[in-house]
Amino acid sequence: FIRCSYDDIENLRTIYNLMKTDHDNKEPKLIISCYGGAKYFTMNEDLENEFLRGMAEAATTSGTWILTTGLNSGVSKFIGEGIARFILSTDHPKKTTMIGLTKWGTLTEKTRAILKLEVNILFWSSLKDFC
Repeated sequence: FIRCSYDDIENLRTIYNLMKTDHDNKEPKLIISCYGGAKYFTMNEDLENEFLRGMAEAATTSGTWILTTGLNSGVSKFIGEGIARFILSTDHPKKTTMIGLTKWGTLTEKTRAILKLEVNILFWSSLKDFC
């Protein structure tokens, strides 16, 4: 998790460069942004299968980044589970990049508490290296 202000262009550049570094300094060839439908939604089975097949093919194409809220509900959950199922069922060797971007306030209190604790642990352990 990375928590940052979205209105500071330098923060955004830093985050983007960090993401590129994680991908061997390669820019994405395709970015798919899937937002909305935070609550449960329904599709008929044929449409659902076709949508997931297309998303999985796109996700496993080299250089594709998929952006969702990263939350375990609605469209994000649907896409994440569908792509995971596709990869497991096809023994697909390619790396899949899915990035969750959400507001801090949409995380549960429990998740925020865990993240705050982990940040403090990381901060103090890295500070110890400089002293």
